[in-house]
Amino acid sequence: MTWLFAQLQRLLARIALALAPESARLRAVLGRAHAELGDDALAAAYLEGALERDTSLGGAWLSLGHIHARRRQPVRAATCYERARQLGLTGADLPFALANVLYEQGAVAEALDLYHLAVAVEPTHSQSWFNLGHALKARDQLHAAEAAFAAAVRSDPRFFKARFMRAHVLSLLGRSLEAVSEYHETLRYSPTYVKAHYNLGSHHLKEGEFEGAVKRFRRVLHLDPNYDRAHHALGQAYAAMGRFTDAREALTHAIRLRAGNHSARLQLARVLDELGLGAEAAVHYRQWLRDSPPPHPTADTALAEQDSVKRRLQELARPN
Repeated sequence: MTWLFAQLQRLLARIALALAPESARLRAVLGRAHAELGDDALAAAYLEGALERDTSLGGAWLSLGHIHARRRQPVRAATCYERARQLGLTGADLPFALANVLYEQGAVAEALDLYHLAVAVEPTHSQSWFNLGHALKARDQLHAAEAAFAAAVRSDPRFFKARFMRAHVLSLLGRSLEAVSEYHETLRYSPTYVKAHYNLGSHHLKEGEFEGAVKRFRRVLHLDPNYDRAHHALGQAYAAMGRFTDAREALTHAIRLRAGNHSARLQLARVLDELGLGAEAAVHYRQWLRDSPPPHPTADTALAEQDSVKRRLQELARPN
């Protein structure tokens, strides 16, 4: 239901309700229209009013269950969904809705069964495939998750978030070329989707394609100037290119946005060191040592990094 159609339906239902104020079905229509328009409080009032007059309206029970689910009221949501089931409501919406409630409660295995049921009942229900993909990914079943996200895309090629998640899982599976292709498809349908630009930039950075990485991270920051991870990654790319002044600016922004970004602080210290600004570098080295969580005794790499920083601070403290 589009926003405009929901507005029109709400208007017509209000006119009709004025003529038939006791109509349960009209109240249910008004409730669903308000829910579509994002007014859950008024939607719930109309739906509850409809069900007080006629408890056999399965669609009203289902819509009220959705509202309770959005409000994080799983017991009420499950009660409504059970009433809808008893009334013989069919299709993917009911198992899908029940699965969402179970997933929110942490019952992932039970939710998976219901998502599978939803897509079996309605194989083109793209949102069920999408949520199934998330549930499978949460259980590290990456191959099955990729297949679920792919099915969501086949059901709705414009479902850019499903394309993004498929690309992300493909990347985790080491299928980088396919992942990059799907990220580009994501951006074809949603050119301003920041996460896709960021992940493409991260791919370029990992592959040593620093110019491509800079281009993507700058695009991210054009869309969202406060994306601290993009400032950090941009600083990494600049540092790898030897553009230490630019790296300093980007990493400083990253720390300004999130002071607890210990990795960015250490990289900033090293960039300042490269620029010959030893006193400034020492400030950040010391703060990194002070604020970073202590490494596990068996974490050899982290311990070696701390020792390296301590040695560098000793070198910087020596008179020239």
